[in-house]
This record gives sequence, structure tokens and C-alpha cells, in this order.
Amino acid sequence: MIRFALVLSLAFAFTALAHAEFYRYVDENGNIIYTDDLSRVPPEQRSAVKVYSTAQEAAEGNQADISRPDTELAEDKPDADLPADPNDQLKAERRRLAEREKKLKQEYAALEAEHRQLTAESRKARTKAQIQEINAKINAYNARLKKYEARQKKFSEDVKAFNAKLKALIEAQLKAVEKQQN
Repeated sequence: MIRFALVLSLAFAFTALAHAEFYRYVDENGNIIYTDDLSRVPPEQRSAVKVYSTAQEAAEGNQADISRPDTELAEDKPDADLPADPNDQLKAERRRLAEREKKLKQEYAALEAEHRQLTAESRKARTKAQIQEINAKINAYNARLKKYEARQKKFSEDVKAFNAKLKALIEAQLKAVEKQQN
């Protein structure tokens, strides 16, 4: 009865549908896309599509292409590396933010794939050893998810700070134009 309750609670903890395999391809914008439906992969990409049966396999096999859930993302470089012109500074900062966003999206896709895999494994766990093994995997996944959420929060804060800088620069430029016109 306890085993059934544990398996049932794991099933509720992971609401995504279980999938036996998933596919990875790169879209026209250079984004890495994961799907469980081969028909969603563009026909011209199907010959190059990568097939995975576990999220860990995808993460380990493609470390150069995707960001591992437990890999720290590089934060913005210090302002000393930025150009002197405020407009160029904002452009450089925007490029770095865009790169961080891309890596966060890749990391999220890998986490989603791992979540689906853990859901499938939790549904198949029957013995005490299997349940303990899936619980350990879930705990490790939750730790990576927590780190990802912290990086996502930091990124959101950095975007807000960037937007505030951009707004201040625009207001300063508008005031300068108004002053010149008067």
C-alpha cells in the first residue's frame, strides 16, 4: 500500500505525458528544439534530427550544443569591457542578454525532456529499489531545477536593469533634443 501511494504521488508530481523517445533539431533561428512528435520536425531537418530515449543521454551527448541543467551560465562581463559610447554599451549588453536567454531556453528544453523521462520511469517503478532509484533521480533533477530557477530569476533582474538603463538613456536623449530645439 505504501509503495502504491509513493508511485501515485510521483505520478501526480510529474504531470507531463510519458514519451518513449524525443527528437532534437535546430530551427531556422538557431534555436534547439525538442519534440516527441517527429511530424513537427521540418521535413528538411528530419534526416539530421537527433533521437534520444533519455534526457540524460541528450545532455551528455550534446554538451557542446546544449546547456546542461547543472551548468552555470556566464553572467554579464564587467562594464570595463563595454565600449565608451552609451548606445554601443547597450547594444553589447543586449547581445549578452540575448545569448544568456538562448542558453536558458536550451537548458529549459533539456529540463523538460528530463522531466518527461522521469515521469515515464516513475510510472514503471515497481520494486523498492526502483522507487529509491527514481527518487534519487528526482531529487537530483529538483536540485538542477532550483539552480535553473535562480539563474532565470537573476536573468529577469538583469533584463529589468537593462530596460531601466535604456529608458534613462532615451529620456536623456529626448531632453537633449528638446534643449537643442529651444
